[in-house]
Amino acid sequence: MHDRFHVIELLKKPGDTQYRGRDEEDKVLTQARRSTDASQPTRWADGALYFGLAMMAGLAGGALAFLISRHGSDAHQSVNALIHGYLLELFVIPVALLGGLGRWLIPARLDVRGMATPRLDRGSWVVLTAAAFLLALGDRLGPVAIALSLGLWSVGAVGMASGTIITVLNERHTTFRDLSLFIWSQLLASCTVILSAPLLAGALTRPLLHGFVSTQLLAQLLDAFHLPLLGLALVSAFGAAADNLWRRNRAAQPVIVALCAVIAVGGPLLWAHDLLTGGGSSAWLEIVTLAAPAIGVMALWCRLLWRESFAFTWPAIWSCGALLLLSAGWGLRLMPAGDAAAHSAVLFGAMFAVFAGYYSWLQTTSRLHIPRWFGLLHFSLCAIGTVCSLWPLVTLNRVGEGAMGLSLLCVLPLSANMLAYRRYGHGRRTVR
Repeated sequence: MHDRFHVIELLKKPGDTQYRGRDEEDKVLTQARRSTDASQPTRWADGALYFGLAMMAGLAGGALAFLISRHGSDAHQSVNALIHGYLLELFVIPVALLGGLGRWLIPARLDVRGMATPRLDRGSWVVLTAAAFLLALGDRLGPVAIALSLGLWSVGAVGMASGTIITVLNERHTTFRDLSLFIWSQLLASCTVILSAPLLAGALTRPLLHGFVSTQLLAQLLDAFHLPLLGLALVSAFGAAADNLWRRNRAAQPVIVALCAVIAVGGPLLWAHDLLTGGGSSAWLEIVTLAAPAIGVMALWCRLLWRESFAFTWPAIWSCGALLLLSAGWGLRLMPAGDAAAHSAVLFGAMFAVFAGYYSWLQTTSRLHIPRWFGLLHFSLCAIGTVCSLWPLVTLNRVGEGAMGLSLLCVLPLSANMLAYRRYGHGRRTVR
């Protein structure tokens, strides 16, 4: 209503009793909306819902990992390990990067007031929450409950990705060439979800109808779907890090976007062909569609960053940590547990990218500065948790799980401070 009254005032002319045409009114209304503070979208709570769901899933997955490392391996713990893997793969990285950061930062980067499909976003969040709750109870309810939760995740993830694609295509007011790397990463990662999530639901349909869902089948599905999930984490993490470090380069950006498209679209297409024809995922496919493009992106990006200077804010520091893990993860394949270590390094790099985007949104929205001691504590906990989790010692793994849990809990005081500022206008300001 405020925008409408503002448009009426803009459309009036001295001495005129009639307003201009409808097309002119729409044009002025659009300009009035874009003249407002687009860095504070009206529906910012949608992103908070997704981010909260991802944080709860991460805490639940960490608790399961602690129980597994403490009680050894048996049939009961194998189910917990399966639930732990699905929680981290499906409900932490995709939900936090596409759902949380996407709903927070896409409107600000497109200079609009919110996502184009808020009802679809909230409905997808409800479905994803139900799927996460059902998956967490899979140990008691059995493999059928886990399979149903994966089917619900497919529906919710497709809805979440569709909302991102619709918003980018409908709300952009620039050419595709002028879109930022963050918007491109969100668009390409959403395409990965659209390509892979229906296949996951289809792979579960026949076993559910015939009633022979087993833990072994679910473990095979988790292993079979690691390539698109890894590509999703890579592309979305690149975009979140680029949002804080990237300086627009019209010559290099198309190359980086093309390499990310190979990871996000080309890889899943070839993987889907192999999956449907029974060929299975091969090592060369991962090298060609994941490792080589990712290394190419990192090499080009590091070359450009070497020539640029940027301020070492907390979002930039988190982004540097993400880039380090995303690039060093491929070298971990030389270790005895190479595949698992490299996969975990990419996921931890994506986690650093999540915190980079969170700090960026927090400072943009509330204008609050993070104290040095708190930022250093949070970064140190996440770094210690990452190193200890990747180290092949059970004792250090437990320390890493505890440190990662504390790093997730560090989000709570930051969010509370931001909410106080937005609600009362005088949240506690701190000095950087």
